Amino acid sequence: MPLKAGNMEERKGTSTIVLLIAVVMALLVGGLIGWFSHQVKRRYAYDASLINAMELVRTHYVDSVDMETLAEGLIPSLLHSLDPHSEYIDRTASLAETQRLEGHFYGVGITFNTIIDTPVVVEAIKGGSASRAGIQAGDRLISADGKSLIHDSITSDEVQKQLRGERGTIVKVGVLRNGELKNIGITRDEVPIRSINVAYMLNDVTGIIKIDTWARTTLQEFLSAYYTLSQKGLKNLIIDLRDNVGGYMQSAIQLANEFLPSGSLIVYSQGRKYPKEEYFANGNGLLKEVPLAILVNEFSASSSEIFSAAMQDHDRATIIGRRTFGKGWIQHPFYMPDSSQIRLTIARYYTPSGRSIQKKYNLGKSEEYQRDLLDRYDTGEIYHADSSFYKTAPKFRTDAGRIVYGGNGIMPDIFVPADSSGQNTYYYRLIESGLIPQYAFIYSDKYRFRLNKIPSTTDFWNYIHVNDNIVERFANYAAQKGIGKRPAMLWECSIMLEKILIAQVARNFFGEQGFYEIVYNDDKTIQKALESFNQLPFQQ
Repeated sequence: MPLKAGNMEERKGTSTIVLLIAVVMALLVGGLIGWFSHQVKRRYAYDASLINAMELVRTHYVDSVDMETLAEGLIPSLLHSLDPHSEYIDRTASLAETQRLEGHFYGVGITFNTIIDTPVVVEAIKGGSASRAGIQAGDRLISADGKSLIHDSITSDEVQKQLRGERGTIVKVGVLRNGELKNIGITRDEVPIRSINVAYMLNDVTGIIKIDTWARTTLQEFLSAYYTLSQKGLKNLIIDLRDNVGGYMQSAIQLANEFLPSGSLIVYSQGRKYPKEEYFANGNGLLKEVPLAILVNEFSASSSEIFSAAMQDHDRATIIGRRTFGKGWIQHPFYMPDSSQIRLTIARYYTPSGRSIQKKYNLGKSEEYQRDLLDRYDTGEIYHADSSFYKTAPKFRTDAGRIVYGGNGIMPDIFVPADSSGQNTYYYRLIESGLIPQYAFIYSDKYRFRLNKIPSTTDFWNYIHVNDNIVERFANYAAQKGIGKRPAMLWECSIMLEKILIAQVARNFFGEQGFYEIVYNDDKTIQKALESFNQLPFQQ
């Protein structure tokens, strides 16, 4: 069929347009390829620069250099330039941290002290292999597998290295007890690292559980502790998260699930490379009706803040104490071939009301970030509720419509100032010297036979308080160690000093709970928590 002239012109125009589009697309694609190629070259140029710099040092530096050590020094600097929580953890520290969070290691199951020239057993863990082998508190550890453990500067790490090992292996320990030398074989086994060491009744109806860290075993430990207290009449519960700097995020989510109804948002997270992820309560929690108070302070951080914020946003608990640390970033461990790890900040988390509690950080200003806690003392916030915080912080609302604040940590519902009564420069010097636990151990060791017979921490306190001037004895000991005695200042701080001294001695006989049963006596934050159960302004 012959073509008409008009059709020919249209085809020419169409061909021209197609050609133009093809040219434009070629230019765009070529430009994109060129841009992408440039970005790749830039990235690999950075990588090559680092590699070349290391190679130049290895090849041309004036002295020989341990390149592995050099790299280990450079990596932390690189990570800390990102934020204060991204960090490099060497192999030894990484293994110890993993053991702590996983909740166990393999050893003999004792705690010991190396204050004198011989390791002395403080406690043989009940049910542990050392306890089953007959090891007792007060035993001197003379040797392990024929290697002497006696010398003036023996360290805990040296002793642990000899006692820990593969599960099922046997370590032969030389033990001195009451002047008699014994050789005892102990089979190494799993030793639990507990995240909860304190759980007891404060009165007939209120119990307290202190969580030291958020480990993989925390939920199981918590439910076991709660069950024990419930058998003693528990109706109200206090959870102490003071000084708990965090741990496994998942453990905080698991525990929050126990207290919240089905469908309640616990927390959500989001990062540049990590899409939004939400965590909801499944409704199977066992503690949804238990009246709850949570104790926090400026060292409560990370997972402790996730748990506390979820309870606060859902009006599930009264938060009591002081503003929390303010860590709203999530770190993920990336393990290296040698078992060291890079812990990198990968996302932010947000509370159910949508607030981020991450305190301010300017890139490269880690010193300013770390100074925040000191600034709280300098501004007086630790001793007085910080009204200026409320003026500038973004506002959010809880389920019940109460105002809560974002940024810079979690503000408690009830503020309790730090106790500064009786504290002075002499007291601070004694605390910072490390002499208190030293003297407490020496005192415990000297009077072990007598103190072993005291059945409770209440009787323990009364016995020492009435029969011994432990404060005066300690002041004389400290003077021998170079801290001059200050009679007037000693009198001023004597009440606090006596409490901490007797508590430290009690720790050697009743464990961590014995220490806190004495320290918690007349604790103002706990008193506020007890009062809160009578008020219950928003709990059901």
